[in-house]
Amino acid sequence: MAAYDFIESSMTMSVACAQSTSMASRSCYDSIIVKLNAPTVCLVCGDSASCCHYGVASCGRCKSFFRRYVLGGRAVSCSKGNACNIRHDLKMCAHCRFRKCLTLGMRPEAVNSSFHKHNPRSILLSNQAPFEIDLARLTDVEGRINKLLFSSYFPYSRTNTVRDYLTDKSDLIFVDTYEPVTHWKKPPPGMVYTENSTKEGYKMWGFAKVVLMIEFYKTFDFFRNLSESDQLALARATIVSAAMFLKACNSYFRGNRERLIDPDGTVPYQGLLADSPMVSKVRHSHVLSACVKNKITPEKAALLKTIIALNSAAPNLSEGAREVIEEERLKYVKALMKIVQLESDSVEWLPRFQRLYDMIHLNMTDTQNMMHFFMIEILPLLPKGLFTERIWLELYTGSDQSKSPPTEAGTPVLWDVPMDVAAAPSKTEAPTICLICGRAAHCCHYGVPSCNGCKTFFRRAVQSKRILRCPYGGDCDFKHHPCRSCRFEKCVQLGMDPKVVNTRSYLREPPSSPEYITHLPLLRKEPTVTEKSVEHLVLIELKLRRLRHSSLGCYGPSTSLNEVLNKASILVNCNDVDSIEEEKKVEREEMWSCMDAIVSIEFLKTLRIFSRLTEKDRIALAKGTVIQLCQFHAVHESYLSRLTLSSPSDITKMKKIIVLKTLIALNSSAPELSTEAQDLIDDERVFYLKALMHIVRSEDDSSDWITRLQLLYDIVNKNVVSSHYVAKLFSGKFRSLLVENVEIPKIWLDLFFESSDQ
Repeated sequence: MAAYDFIESSMTMSVACAQSTSMASRSCYDSIIVKLNAPTVCLVCGDSASCCHYGVASCGRCKSFFRRYVLGGRAVSCSKGNACNIRHDLKMCAHCRFRKCLTLGMRPEAVNSSFHKHNPRSILLSNQAPFEIDLARLTDVEGRINKLLFSSYFPYSRTNTVRDYLTDKSDLIFVDTYEPVTHWKKPPPGMVYTENSTKEGYKMWGFAKVVLMIEFYKTFDFFRNLSESDQLALARATIVSAAMFLKACNSYFRGNRERLIDPDGTVPYQGLLADSPMVSKVRHSHVLSACVKNKITPEKAALLKTIIALNSAAPNLSEGAREVIEEERLKYVKALMKIVQLESDSVEWLPRFQRLYDMIHLNMTDTQNMMHFFMIEILPLLPKGLFTERIWLELYTGSDQSKSPPTEAGTPVLWDVPMDVAAAPSKTEAPTICLICGRAAHCCHYGVPSCNGCKTFFRRAVQSKRILRCPYGGDCDFKHHPCRSCRFEKCVQLGMDPKVVNTRSYLREPPSSPEYITHLPLLRKEPTVTEKSVEHLVLIELKLRRLRHSSLGCYGPSTSLNEVLNKASILVNCNDVDSIEEEKKVEREEMWSCMDAIVSIEFLKTLRIFSRLTEKDRIALAKGTVIQLCQFHAVHESYLSRLTLSSPSDITKMKKIIVLKTLIALNSSAPELSTEAQDLIDDERVFYLKALMHIVRSEDDSSDWITRLQLLYDIVNKNVVSSHYVAKLFSGKFRSLLVENVEIPKIWLDLFFESSDQ
């Protein structure tokens, strides 16, 4: 059975499940009999659908539009940056509407078997959406989840656990049996929910979203094949994060742009905990702000939610399950990447993809705030009879509520990604998009995925030996009026090699103009500022390594974070200081973690934008990144120590690690950063992301460089996950030590706690 065979749009199903509660038997999955019926919702515009046209459930108007667009062969551009909202009650942009049809999986070749003979754009249209996943089915699942969320569906239970909901049959197949609710009542403070609350017009939205996330997992075919322990491990570790993301996106799509608001109009935690100093952090959603900034679409939101849910770094997963989940996750990352490429039509797709992918990082920050809020504010209320649902304890403490009462959560397994594994290319795929003009690519011409038109243009430009000049001062809009000079420069910047153009005149005869000799090498070179910046990072890393093993960074336990930030950098003198003596190493074993924090702060001081930040923003950036830098250093220290500067391949590996470390340090989502600081950090982050792209592209085996880049960049987000667990562990440990009056270095208190918490 396929992954979503039991969730076709508006299907009727008969279910014969064995009466068993064992997940191992999976009788509730395997006994589902599917009977398809006509779909009811158009996945393109949201209007009523009558059939699956060209492979996608759609209405008659979208079917006719798609057919006319394909047969007409016209090329329409979007005046709003390919970010139009496609809805049946709005005026729809033809370009974005057609893009959405292709993205959802409509097949141009299914329009007319003879249209290839008359339409030269047929090959381009057929290759626009080469996804490894069925995005139309994923969109259909999201539609069913939203229908259940705003209906009378409410499987409330105080005693059910994640295991209980996983063993139940899928509720998504009965979506049409629940009545939609158009008006919800605001619950009174301290309301006690029951199974019949929806009949009175009330719903516990957080609980409903958690249960719907469990239903979401059941739609994956690979999830059914995992063992019971792996299913539980994945669900427990990711449900809260995915539900937080669902909450933010749902609030955005309902028109809320500034704060999270439930469908009944309630602002979270207005009642009992309204006076808590932590409520403001929980109410402020970084994901909601990112949705507004990126103009997120439902398709991108569904892909990002799936990527969050498929977290192979979840604790207690078996190695086999990690590999399966990571492989599945990569498919959705590639789909998101290709959607951005289809929208951008230029090399600027990479920063746009990075901003979208950073929403996973932002969601982790929101999740961490929620976890902290639960442990500090909500957990003490349980003995008073509030928040008594067992599933909350299971998700927030990590304990198995189905076997025993809540116990102290164990230490999770931290994510450890060896660079050799992360940088290894996966199965090579044929290129589908020309990186120069955005049309369909036929092959890798001269080292770059490109179409025949750009290949021929580049070859002729090299053979002609003419000096091309831009009539627009080198600032062409490549979509509307590209000149030959800018087109040729873009070819070379993306990696096309003039030296491999097969022409005798180029190989044997000197060029007619001496200016032409220097023209190609200058274009082939990486911008000088980028090269120097990366080389500077390597030198800084070598100094930091020496500093860590010297006595320069030994501050007293009373030294605060503010003092370390305001002191002059101690890296200037680190070359003149010998390493600590052997007998002193034993004495410093307990101070290594504190030393790592100091080294991380010294690294922040070396960033180009650090001196341009205000004192308040510097402290905010340090609090938001030092723990992540320490965790990244702890994971990769042993690997870095094996690299030598005598090997070119080792230098490249070192550069990749150091640039990743810089991307972690440039965290614009750090709490309490000003808007000016966030914009400054974002611009710097894009600069180093492009530097990482060029490093990956410069490697010999770079045929699958996009996948390699994604795998490397994914380490940044996985480091956030492991850092979250470390912060949770340390904050709990330090609180117990504070009660016992044990002296803790002031710098750790500044990093892990707010001033009010100490």
